[in-house]
Amino acid sequence: MKNRCTSFLTLALCLTALTGMAPMNAAHAAPAANEPVAFVRFLHALSLGTKVDVAVDGERILNDVEFGAMSKYIRVRSGYRSIRITTNNPTRTLLSTSRNFRQNDFYTLAPYGTPTSLRFLAANDSTGTPAFGRAQLTAYHLSPGLSPFDVVAYLPGGRVQTLIRNVRYGQSRRANVPATAMTVRLVRYGRILQTLPGVHPREGRKYAAYAFGRPARNFRFTMDVTASQ
Repeated sequence: MKNRCTSFLTLALCLTALTGMAPMNAAHAAPAANEPVAFVRFLHALSLGTKVDVAVDGERILNDVEFGAMSKYIRVRSGYRSIRITTNNPTRTLLSTSRNFRQNDFYTLAPYGTPTSLRFLAANDSTGTPAFGRAQLTAYHLSPGLSPFDVVAYLPGGRVQTLIRNVRYGQSRRANVPATAMTVRLVRYGRILQTLPGVHPREGRKYAAYAFGRPARNFRFTMDVTASQ
């Protein structure tokens, strides 16, 4: 599957443009200026041919989110918050749960798997610190039916370096990676599944890669910078 994004800085923009992310619902009441807040973004990684809505504490913060779309980070009140994800035509609750959001931390929320075996990712993007002179990458395996994979970098001069090995379904692995231009490939048993060209991690920054969807149907592999710096 050919990826149309050609640089790391445009990955998120390409993903948004390709999938039609809906804007934040205008009815959402943002926290007051003096309230403690956290920051959450949402990835629709559930293998489902239906748009979803996302509500926090009963307030809809995102609507009409298509499969594969990722939102920007949104300010929410810190502490324990209820989260509800529903289909929107007709309305059907897919997930109702709660999470504790630490003040000033950044999170990525993502339902994944299939509707009959739904799982939920609530990753704290603020954890971890890149090593000196390096960037940091966390790879998430959210694709049901996909065997464990490796993340491999093709570096200048023809060098090939495995960045992260053996990521299993429902797991994530983190590693410090070179802060240099590269092509990133998702590899399974030596077979290249996806290629992201024009990647250039910056020193001291943190990034996330997500593999999701069904391998034979709607598989995606995306990367994006996390906003926890």
